[in-house]
Amino acid sequence: MRYVALLFLLGGVFAWQHQGDLRLAWQKAQPGYQPPPVVLLATGWCGYCKKMREYFAEQNIAYTEYDVEQDARGQQWYEELGADGVPVVLVGAQVIYGYDPDGVSAALAVQ
Repeated sequence: MRYVALLFLLGGVFAWQHQGDLRLAWQKAQPGYQPPPVVLLATGWCGYCKKMREYFAEQNIAYTEYDVEQDARGQQWYEELGADGVPVVLVGAQVIYGYDPDGVSAALAVQ
């Protein structure tokens, strides 16, 4: 009986730790689900921007990228947001500063 209780406890801890990912998976499974637009403000030389691109590829997250050094629209958004580093990710209306895969997952799950 203790093992069953322990399994339920561990399952609850797992669900709590991964609630954003689980919520997003559930939302994606719903008919008519439309993901929010995702925008990456980045540069070509930034290592964390590269890691963010890799994360998007691994998670099959569609996104639009703007180079803040070469694209006027990207530079404008970057300045309007008051950012002081890259990457900056916009998920719908939510802004995530820096390399933060958990923050992106959570933002996608809330939308």
